[in-house]
Amino acid sequence: MQWFDSDDLMLPEKLELEANALTDNAVDFVISKTKYFNRKNNSCFNYDFKASDVSFETYAIDYIRWHTPDLMVKRDFISSIKFNENMTAGQEHNFNCKLLLKTNNLFYLDTFLTLRRYTPDSIQGKRDHSEVTHLKKMFESNWYNYLDIKVEANSSKFNRYSLLQCVHSYLLLKNNIPLPDGFEEELKVVFPKRYYLFYLARLSNSAFGKYYKFYELLKQDEV
Repeated sequence: MQWFDSDDLMLPEKLELEANALTDNAVDFVISKTKYFNRKNNSCFNYDFKASDVSFETYAIDYIRWHTPDLMVKRDFISSIKFNENMTAGQEHNFNCKLLLKTNNLFYLDTFLTLRRYTPDSIQGKRDHSEVTHLKKMFESNWYNYLDIKVEANSSKFNRYSLLQCVHSYLLLKNNIPLPDGFEEELKVVFPKRYYLFYLARLSNSAFGKYYKFYELLKQDEV
């Protein structure tokens, strides 16, 4: 399976190289690379990783990323994976997290095979030009991704990372977004000894526009 956006450009050799890598290396999926062709900083992501570095946690909470057109995967491994339609941002990230919970048997094709068009009206373009939009999407994507896969992932690192991303986005937005139903309950589960620091951060943020000290304490590992 290969997904491709209508406004991106596929190099002529892309499908052949990816299909050959998929079959010749007995892997479940192949990753290639994407770069912008109409933007000064024309590399979309930091692709500085090896196939052996890729796992659910390194993708979900660390530096490893790829774009949807970079992925070619055997149909057998995605028949049960669905895009989360509750999400207006981060659907691809959520999909790849669920893929990596099934397999990380991949081949990394370290070459640019997709050229992406940057447009200010795209979802990414709007996020780049509006900090508020970006932070709201950060909260939403991390929250829905957490709800979707927390049971299957069974990872305290993932749980902590996801909710801390939500908390930080919320505080940077000056508490000016409604918290979703169940958020505070999940915070108590994941940070049983430190969740109260979120309330102190909220109060301090409202009163003084400062929250960093409480947020940093919340980030610390519980003992």
